[in-house]
Amino acid sequence: MLITPHFAPQLFAPACRDRPLGNARGNGTRPSRSSPPGRAEARHHCAIIEPTAIGAPLRAGCDYQGNVLTAAGLKLVAFAVVRPGELRPMQWREIDVESAVRSIPPERTKMQRPHKVPMARQALAALDEVRPSPDQVIASSRPALE
Repeated sequence: MLITPHFAPQLFAPACRDRPLGNARGNGTRPSRSSPPGRAEARHHCAIIEPTAIGAPLRAGCDYQGNVLTAAGLKLVAFAVVRPGELRPMQWREIDVESAVRSIPPERTKMQRPHKVPMARQALAALDEVRPSPDQVIASSRPALE
């Protein structure tokens, strides 16, 4: 049986009349005229939208002379096209240097599926700078909290 929007209110109105959902208002079968409850206000984030403007931050990241891990991280964010939250847990076993591919395991992806990311030669060069570090590519330079 096909239930169309025309028949849905007639079908569900008796059930909604008894308020099985407590203090919920309305019967949920008719469209609301207000915005959905809990809808977040749009937030705007900084972004480079001019193609010619990308050079300055890339040069600044490549010219950074501070901590070696930070410098490599800045380059990897740019050249491996990863978010900082994806970069920090990156491990050496995920990276196949021969085929220039990073294989992200399913437990660390939003959709719980394995994900393969091609790596640019600049990203591989940045990885060479931090190769001696342990399991994690960008291991913390700070001592662990106890």
